[in-house]
Amino acid sequence: MSELPIIFFRRLHFALTIAWMVLIPVAIATGWVYSIVFVSAISLYANVAAHFAAWQGARAEHVAGDD
Repeated sequence: MSELPIIFFRRLHFALTIAWMVLIPVAIATGWVYSIVFVSAISLYANVAAHFAAWQGARAEHVAGDD
């Protein structure tokens, strides 16, 4: 497997983590936290990130078990 997808996803998740960390105080200050669209976007991101993390964990266990 190429290293490119691993590096890409690691950088992508780091950037998204920083973006959400910056966005939360902005959302509180501007009142976005009361927006249904904002709460839906956070929920959708959390679901996708959690499923991706679980998939990566299961994949890592499978690869480690093949040794």
